Amino acid sequence: MHINHDGSRLILTGDTNAVAWKDYIMPESKTKIKSEVILGSHHGSITFFDDPRDEKYHYTTHLKTIAPQITILSVGKNSHGHPDKKALEYYEKYSSGSNKGNKIFRTDKDGNMEIILKGKGSWSINKNQ
Repeated sequence: MHINHDGSRLILTGDTNAVAWKDYIMPESKTKIKSEVILGSHHGSITFFDDPRDEKYHYTTHLKTIAPQITILSVGKNSHGHPDKKALEYYEKYSSGSNKGNKIFRTDKDGNMEIILKGKGSWSINKNQ
């Protein structure tokens, strides 16, 4: 889901994976997919980048195109290893950072958060621990 409020954008990725982005979402919306804030897919799972058809490379074109300032990861204690270490590296690498330099916010470390889209590419984040 792509939310656009007066020029400030937020993408809610849900549980989408690399194949969905590569085969369906990117070809359909390449020019409209930029966003200041992205909610990382599936609690920071590597499936957002891992296309099982390509064993050599992870897919990162979608995140490079989205070019978020920050990534939000909704994650808590789990037995699945979320967030994935390599996925965290990609979110860190391809998020440009807030005005304080923060690139990744995680609910397991930062608590509950409220994202406020202010328009014209501006946003703020309130942490409600």
